[in-house]
Amino acid sequence: MRLGLFLVLFYYAIGYGQFHNLSESNFSKADSIAFSHKGKSLKNLPILTHKLTKDHNH
Repeated sequence: MRLGLFLVLFYYAIGYGQFHNLSESNFSKADSIAFSHKGKSLKNLPILTHKLTKDHNH
């Protein structure tokens, strides 16, 4: 019984936290970076990952 209650509260807390954070997030910078690499090859994911994340740490 206690475990069930704990799991329900735990999942509720995680779900609410993720929902709350997403509603206040601005993805315009990430979207513009991804759009600038639209159509790039997915065959070498480490290189694509580097291109998507370099100089965008701030």
